[in-house]
Amino acid sequence: FLIADGAIIVDKVVREKDLEGVENRFQYFRGMLDDKTCRYVLYDCHYENDECSKKEDLVFFMWAPDNADIKEKMAYASSKGPLGKVFSGVKFVKQINDPGEYHLDYFADLLGKNTVTIEGCSVKCSHKKGH
Repeated sequence: FLIADGAIIVDKVVREKDLEGVENRFQYFRGMLDDKTCRYVLYDCHYENDECSKKEDLVFFMWAPDNADIKEKMAYASSKGPLGKVFSGVKFVKQINDPGEYHLDYFADLLGKNTVTIEGCSVKCSHKKGH
């Protein structure tokens, strides 16, 4: 989602069929985020815990990179709370300012300490394989 002309609008929708052939879905979504532009993201995250239980949860986060315009960051920050309350069933609401926070380990901690994979990628080897 993005803020345009004083309204929050859908910027892009990615469906399951759009992801066919995408090896690393987590990084695919990261690639959609510009390092100079804020966005809201509602993400249907698929993950697995150490009990081999497959889970699916909605996560909502605000992408506000350090390089974004300060007025833009303020507009997004002021509307994050009310927008986050509109969605039901959201596992967590988070603000991410640094690309270093957008990695598997960080999301795994938010989803639960026993998370072992996110979108089919192992959390344990995420940094070694460049995920």
